[in-house]
Amino acid sequence: MFRVLGRPVQLTARWLPAYRNTSRRAFGTTNSAHYKVLFFGTDEFARAVLKELYEDSQTSSSVVSQLELVCPPHQFIQHGKKTKLKWKADTSRLSAKRDIKTHFIPTADEGKMLNWVVPKTAKDGKTFDIGIVASFGAFLPQRIIDEFPLKMLNVHPSMLPKYRGPSPIETAILNDDKSTGISIQEVHPSKFDAGKVLAQVPYEIKSGINRKQMGQEMGTEGGKLLLKVLRDLDNMRKHSWEQDESQVTKTYLFSNTDLQINWQTMTAHHIARMYCAHYERYVPWTHLRVKNSLKMVKFLVMGLPQGQKHMPVRRDFLDLAPGTMSHQRKTNFIEFNCIGGGRILVTRFIVESKQACDGLQFNAGYIKKFKAERMLSGHVDMNRPTPPFEYPEGYTKPSLETALHMFDTPLEVKVPGFSPTPLRYDMKKAFGIEPRQVPKEQEPTEEQGPAEKQEPTDKE
Repeated sequence: MFRVLGRPVQLTARWLPAYRNTSRRAFGTTNSAHYKVLFFGTDEFARAVLKELYEDSQTSSSVVSQLELVCPPHQFIQHGKKTKLKWKADTSRLSAKRDIKTHFIPTADEGKMLNWVVPKTAKDGKTFDIGIVASFGAFLPQRIIDEFPLKMLNVHPSMLPKYRGPSPIETAILNDDKSTGISIQEVHPSKFDAGKVLAQVPYEIKSGINRKQMGQEMGTEGGKLLLKVLRDLDNMRKHSWEQDESQVTKTYLFSNTDLQINWQTMTAHHIARMYCAHYERYVPWTHLRVKNSLKMVKFLVMGLPQGQKHMPVRRDFLDLAPGTMSHQRKTNFIEFNCIGGGRILVTRFIVESKQACDGLQFNAGYIKKFKAERMLSGHVDMNRPTPPFEYPEGYTKPSLETALHMFDTPLEVKVPGFSPTPLRYDMKKAFGIEPRQVPKEQEPTEEQGPAEKQEPTDKE
């Protein structure tokens, strides 16, 4: 159930496009107000919203007359006598290209905003009309909200009150949600994401999409929705609605610890979603026993098998313990068995205290050299042999047919940089299972070249 102008409306398949396009009845277009906007934002979602505001400010019919940015300061690291840039807000990268005046939060004030003073406009030294917030990462107290005559609005990437907090996009991907949404709400003086909602639009989540891609798409949609709200601000506020506190769900800040793979419980799809949800922030990691030491191994580039392009490396793959590594000669990936009969393919690794390597190098340096067989979920006694894998109580292996056809449906979004070597062979001859018809658009292009028929191995 969604709301338009404060009134409940039942969402149907026919109604969705009309709502996404937004009718004139919901949003007026006669408001000629021009606002001086101070924008607070940090990541790629905020950058996309900021870009929409900037592009509007450059038109003759703009609702944004002046636009300036507030974001966290750059972070630097010291390498001997040299100072190198470690991190820079995505919004500040855009502001530098578009010549948008930028105000950095003092490092000591970052995240608290206790002593921060709202600036005046650079153009004429006047007060900003309204503050806009999108993925800023710091709480804005009442005193800052009151500095703006029209208060502050927040662009939030979820259908509030669902997924309040700092990681709504990551959480939606991890939970395998098929849809989420964007909300425009008033900034609450004492709680994150708890203000009145002025407008919402749904957003369909494509399979395989990562955090960064999704943030950019949702930010663009959010920016367009925000501009429609600003053009009819008085009317939208008049018909805003309170959030249902009984339906609130919250998200939290993730850390590297949350990316540790538990081979006893995590399916291939779960690990792939974990990779996509934290793309370019954190990566899934696990443990590898090398002689009498346990090394952390990070999966830098990974994905799922692409239907019949990537058949199992071994015939007995269903009998292998989750975490078991398999490699086929002349392929650039390592295959890992997962609970539930699934598999993940990893093409780039980094082993603790070592440089990054590809699948061929990892196979030569660890699987062959140290006779390593499988990854581990946690610490083991280094004075004893590695204990056998323990399946969860009540676990039942899937059928061979289910496991072989698990990845037949292609992902809608390709994993960036993930190009595992095709591994094809006759499924019926190897397993006695009939292959399913692959859609023509999923067949390899001429640039990929013809795939060499191969046979699965019984052992690496």
